[in-house]
Amino acid sequence: MVSGPAFPFFSFDRISVCLHGGSVGAVVSVSFLRIGWTLLLGLRGMAAYAWHAHVLGKDDPAVTDWLYKGMAALTGTHSAAEWLDLLMEFGMVNLRCMELLDEANTSAYGDPVPTTVPLRVEKGPFIVVTGHDMYDLKQLLEQTEGKGI
Repeated sequence: MVSGPAFPFFSFDRISVCLHGGSVGAVVSVSFLRIGWTLLLGLRGMAAYAWHAHVLGKDDPAVTDWLYKGMAALTGTHSAAEWLDLLMEFGMVNLRCMELLDEANTSAYGDPVPTTVPLRVEKGPFIVVTGHDMYDLKQLLEQTEGKGI
């Protein structure tokens, strides 16, 4: 379940009810599985980006509003053209969300600087990090400082 103070509505339990024709009565069709899942997975990613930005103090009501709109769209029946229109609109809002995350990260940590790093494998212990949650990375580095990791 993806949730938090900014996105209490984004719950996979709720999506599951919608997808299986629960209280909303949605019908899962092949078109939905092909196109709707693209929107669903995109919304999932955008919610993560928006949450990371929110943790660093950056929010945009247009992004949050579109998360609601996108979730509501998942419960409806749409033609292929309507799905594509939704996906195109989502893409524009998602771009804004990525800009928001960039603003949050650069205001908190400064502009990124290309840095040469060693590519050799060394004996551990070590932690491999990937993703966009720079705040969690900062906390991890602070918690492991001086511990030889």
